[in-house]
Amino acid sequence: VQPLPFRLSWSHYLLLCRLKKAEERQFYEAEAVQNVWSLEDLQRQMDSALYERLALSRDKEGVAELAR
Repeated sequence: VQPLPFRLSWSHYLLLCRLKKAEERQFYEAEAVQNVWSLEDLQRQMDSALYERLALSRDKEGVAELAR
């Protein structure tokens, strides 16, 4: 078994570990990798509850576009 490469910095993963929901952690990890978020960008998106806003929004693409 080969270990998976780390796609983010150690600091990113420390921040992600604070989240209780696995789905939310996976969401933010995927978004951070895909959008090349800095640690500050990840913190800002988490603080602004991007995951919850997208989950509640009817216009998910619109909210995602605003986040970018």
